[in-house]
Formats: sequence, structure tokens, C-alpha cells
Amino acid sequence: MSDRGRAAALARELAHRYPLPTLGRRLIEVRLDDTPEVAVAEILADLGAHDSTLDWFCERTDTLRDQGVTSAEAIRRIGVPEVHAAALVAAIADIGGEPGTERVDWLDFWRLAVGTGVAARMALPPMSPHLLDAFTLGLCHDLGLLLLDRSNPSMLDPLLHDTDWKHRTPTEEREHLGFALHELTAHLLHQWGFPLAMVLALLEFEQPRRSSLGEVLRIGQSCARALCSAEEGLSADPSSDAILLALARFLRQYRALVDGALVGLLAPEGPVRAVPKSLR
Repeated sequence: MSDRGRAAALARELAHRYPLPTLGRRLIEVRLDDTPEVAVAEILADLGAHDSTLDWFCERTDTLRDQGVTSAEAIRRIGVPEVHAAALVAAIADIGGEPGTERVDWLDFWRLAVGTGVAARMALPPMSPHLLDAFTLGLCHDLGLLLLDRSNPSMLDPLLHDTDWKHRTPTEEREHLGFALHELTAHLLHQWGFPLAMVLALLEFEQPRRSSLGEVLRIGQSCARALCSAEEGLSADPSSDAILLALARFLRQYRALVDGALVGLLAPEGPVRAVPKSLR
């Protein structure tokens, strides 16, 4: 069996064991709507939490919400990508269960995944029609690693014995697993019914076409990994160096977007996280 054949077979098993939450599926389909703010508002309303959820987002992102404004208008003002991202993170993070003692730290994983989505989105023009796609793909691009860690952690032992999970390479993955984890994730997203463009972007991850969604993902992942290292290296006052000062400002913007998308995980009492699992 080929590398991709092994990855596809394992993806079928994982997709059966870990179904995509209903809320996650609906939020992914929002990308097809001409008025995404209305679609997101309707999803939150169906969950019986749209007003409280928007107030909750406003409170945690220091955004004012005028009295009498419709939910759709509030989402448009806060930012469709921002509200969509926070709700999607809260939904997708249910896959694989809550934090455990496995080899891949749960919160670190989601912080890097969200960072990849944010960086991919920031790599696009502000009015690009692919903003939701870029964030969604960045968020989900490494789910194969997380679910393999949850379902069969010993399989990862040879790979992670001497390698930091945040900085592994497809070559190392193939050497130890027989396939690359982005291939596993691509087949997993296909099993869950993700848009074909996202599946293909993952399959061509190592050699993406110019200006393709795959190239945006590759940029997002590289930036997120580099920014994680940069944050650690900027503990000292950067004000004496103009380049470091500019980087520090960019990091503050980047970190604010990441933390905004992570509110549903960092504050589990939030309305989206409080939705019964049967509705998610």
C-alpha cells in the first residue's frame, strides 16, 4: 500500500471514531453564503445563545455593541472573520476530547493551530473572498497529529522521541510513520466533507501552486512557527531596535487575533462552549 493509501485508510478509521461536530460543519458551510454575518447570526440563534454570545465576544474583545443593533449587524461590526473564528475554534476543539496527558499539549496545539489560521488570513488582502477558508484550513491543517496522539499515541513515539512536535518535517514523518501527517489530515477532512479546495491545498502542501490556498497555508504555518519563537525571544525591551519594535507591534496585533479566536477555550464558561454537545 502506498503512503497515501495508508494515510487514507487511517483517516477513515479516525473520521468514524471522531465525527465532525454539527456546529463545526455549519460554520464551515458559511463560506458559501453571500451574507456570512446573517448566516453566523442564524447559527448562533439556533443554538439559543446569539445575544449572549455576541455580548460575550464584545466584552472580551473590547468592542462596543450599540443597543438595538441586530445580531447580524453586530457580527459585521465586530468582524465576521473574528466571530466566525472564535465559534469555529470552540466547535472544532471538541474533536478528540478535552486536554489529556498525551505527547502533544492540548492548549499549545490549539494556540499554534489558531496562529496558523490567523497568519494565513493576514497573508491575504483584507477584502479577499478566501478569508474564512484560509483561517479554517490553518486551524484544521494538523488535526491528523492531534487525533493520532489521542487514538494511538504509541504510533508517534518514533517520530517525537527526538523531535519537537512543533518543528517536525514531512520527511521525518514519512521516515517514522510511512506517510506525512498533512496527507493524513487531507484524507480526514475529505472524510468529513470539507471543501475539495481545502483537501487539495493540504495534499499539495509541500509544493503548492503560486497564489493558491496551499501556498497561503504554507505561509501561515511558517509564520506561526516563527512568531512562536519570536515571542519567546522578545521578552526583553525591544524599544532600542527599530526592527524589533516593529516586530513587537506586529506580534501584539497577531497575539490579539489569536487570543480573540481562543476565547472559547480559555474561558470554558462562554456561551459557545456551554452549548450541549448534542447540538454542536
